[in-house]
Amino acid sequence: MNLPPPPPRLRFRMQRLLFAGLLGTAATIAAAHAPPDILLIVADDLGYADLGFNGAVDIPTPHLDTLARGGLRFPQAYVSSPVCGPSRAGLMTGRYGQRFGYEHNYYNYDRERLEGLEPGVPTMADRLRAAGYRTVGIGKWHLGHGSPEQEPWRRGFDMFYGFSGGSHDYLVYDESAPRTSAKCLLERNGVPDPAVRGHLTDVLADEAVRILSAPRNQPLFLYLAFNAPHTPLQPRDRDLRRVAAIADPTRRDYAGLVVGLDDAVGRVLGAVRSSGRERETLVVFLSDNGGVIDARAHSRNHPLRDQKGSVFEGGIRVPLLLAWPGRFAAGDVFPHPVSSLDLLPTFLAAAGAPVSTAAAFDGVNLLPYLDGVRAGPPHERLFWRFDFRARRAAIREGRWKLHLYSEWIGTPLHTWLVDLESDPREVENLALQHPERVRDLRMKLAAWEAQLRPSGWSLPPQLLAPHARPALSAP
Repeated sequence: MNLPPPPPRLRFRMQRLLFAGLLGTAATIAAAHAPPDILLIVADDLGYADLGFNGAVDIPTPHLDTLARGGLRFPQAYVSSPVCGPSRAGLMTGRYGQRFGYEHNYYNYDRERLEGLEPGVPTMADRLRAAGYRTVGIGKWHLGHGSPEQEPWRRGFDMFYGFSGGSHDYLVYDESAPRTSAKCLLERNGVPDPAVRGHLTDVLADEAVRILSAPRNQPLFLYLAFNAPHTPLQPRDRDLRRVAAIADPTRRDYAGLVVGLDDAVGRVLGAVRSSGRERETLVVFLSDNGGVIDARAHSRNHPLRDQKGSVFEGGIRVPLLLAWPGRFAAGDVFPHPVSSLDLLPTFLAAAGAPVSTAAAFDGVNLLPYLDGVRAGPPHERLFWRFDFRARRAAIREGRWKLHLYSEWIGTPLHTWLVDLESDPREVENLALQHPERVRDLRMKLAAWEAQLRPSGWSLPPQLLAPHARPALSAP
């Protein structure tokens, strides 16, 4: 379903400030509200243009389109990395993962070896549990399980139901195999669930509905991390029938996973409504990185350039929705760049918890901007680095974005300057026309990189082989 064009700017609900008798900071405003339930829904490798509210015409997403109409859209929303693990590290900590060595996905699943989010770094679940929340995680973790302290139920979650790795079959139980825990592919706080059956997207949604429908005496933080529509492309037959008009079989399979994801989100949001707490629930939906546009999935990031793994816009700009019916107007658009790093400080402020000093987070509390207390962009600049088999780094400052990239290890470094307001597809390189701006942005990028740590683990040799050479898509 396509939605009408959004209004040109947010219609801030200043009457909420007057009702509260407040003209102060957003932290004071948040304190006037009871802590909301927080529902954070994350899709996996979802294409920017594969949802109705972002222009998709071949994939029906009525439930997410309804969420967009009832909440706020962020058309310039970014994640901190173009791949799953480091992106989730940024989301879960409010800090660039590269600050603590989380720059790449980890590829070792040996429980005797430590890789992933290092122990001691507080997570979103840690901080919200300290603020009085019950914390539940469902779905994909992908932040490490090389030692006991890496598991999600030891990283702030009271309960975690899902899987630790980065990819997962959608058939969660092998019906032809003996019914043993060794064949069970989902765990509840580390204990295999031998009774699970069905398609993984449904199973995760069922668990979320169960949690949302249960009585509770404290606010809830529910992190629902679907693996859809990440490969392997294993949609249900009923969902394939709904996208049967798509001729490309790979895109059709991918679209079937997106349709199933939308249905699952609809069921989860239905449980929020049935609980009677819709107006007291802050709902956020986003993807962990850009879609895969090559032969693996045939997703679409139009009009953005490139795909997952790239710091061009197609790898790092993602769909983002925020809905809080008791607080924000419906159907508005926040026009400025924001980051997934902003969600943790925003959640803490919404909960009425003290937001640590600026040094604790790279993200910012968005509530003053969404409440109309502050105007303008929340960020002066944003950064990315993904040195994976090649140099990939970028900085965005206002309308300008500078790329430094190489095609492969040891190949020449390219400098690419774009004006995103006039050239969102990043086609025209303006570096030669603006040498002073290039120098300025390179210095700021270098200053940020000087604060980072090297990757905490090495890459497997097979990923460094010439046959694994990455390619940038043409603009």
